[in-house]
Amino acid sequence: MYNLPDPEHGYATDDNARALIIAHLWKNRDPKKRELMRTLEVAYLRFLKFAQEKDGRFSCYVSFDLKKTGVGVGDWYGRSFFALAFLAHKSKLFEKPAWEMLMTSLPQLFINDFSLRTHCFVILGLHYVFKKQEVEGHLKKNQADHVRRYLRLCKTQFEEKALANFSKNWDWPQDTITYDNGKVIQGYLVLGELLADKPLMEMGRRMLDFYLDVTFENGYFQAPGNKGFWHKNKKRPLYDEQCVEAYSLVSALVTADRLFKDKKYLFFAKKTYQWFWGKNRLGKSLVTDTGAVYDGLRVEELNTNQGAESYLSLHLAYFALTEKILL
Repeated sequence: MYNLPDPEHGYATDDNARALIIAHLWKNRDPKKRELMRTLEVAYLRFLKFAQEKDGRFSCYVSFDLKKTGVGVGDWYGRSFFALAFLAHKSKLFEKPAWEMLMTSLPQLFINDFSLRTHCFVILGLHYVFKKQEVEGHLKKNQADHVRRYLRLCKTQFEEKALANFSKNWDWPQDTITYDNGKVIQGYLVLGELLADKPLMEMGRRMLDFYLDVTFENGYFQAPGNKGFWHKNKKRPLYDEQCVEAYSLVSALVTADRLFKDKKYLFFAKKTYQWFWGKNRLGKSLVTDTGAVYDGLRVEELNTNQGAESYLSLHLAYFALTEKILL
């Protein structure tokens, strides 16, 4: 509620997962922040431990009185999986607890039918699992075999979705473009990379080029609005634009730059990042003087709420762009 945390909503697991990544990155970037960020890193990792069930699923929310709700494997599971994989690969201090929690969640890959986005978050997490595997060989042989089988199943699903929905003016694997869209693109790119499957990577590239054409038609990034979402063969909604869309596109573009060595992707990544700072439809910065971040763009004004997702989106986009890492 503006800049006041609203106790009605409690704490979101996916925001704590993203905050865990940001705390770790700032701890290593700024010595003055190291002690504070280490404290926050402990808090966010402890939150994920509390939110995780014994079978590896996560609660979506934790209320102010510590009641857990929404146990399952939605986006919050995928984002938690990614954060734990990132930390297990990057952190010497918290490598072991992060890896143990990650392995607790691993069986869910084979017993649940995830949404497309959850698959994409998991695939991005597996990027870091295999990075760690290359150096340390932490996965047991049967675990590695199961993960590769999971990736092949994803390949089949991703190809089927693309073939079913791609058309002359619609290069998207679903009939609706909804939210966190850059993660869908990035999921295709990274899955293709993990499987050394160039046609799959090209599907992701085709999606990215299509998305850039429609979101930069006025010379600046303009995310599809979330009021009703964008349906195939329908007019693209323009309002409201959310910060997570700018972050997820920046991240996808940084991945595309790494994979294809095409300078245009880094160019568009920088332009998308400037959306936060006023290069947008309203010409207004979403970053306040105190460093907080407004929740997005409405028809003619800013959404002056300052939610966690918006703040985290700015920082994730910043680190993806400056560190050139998968986020």
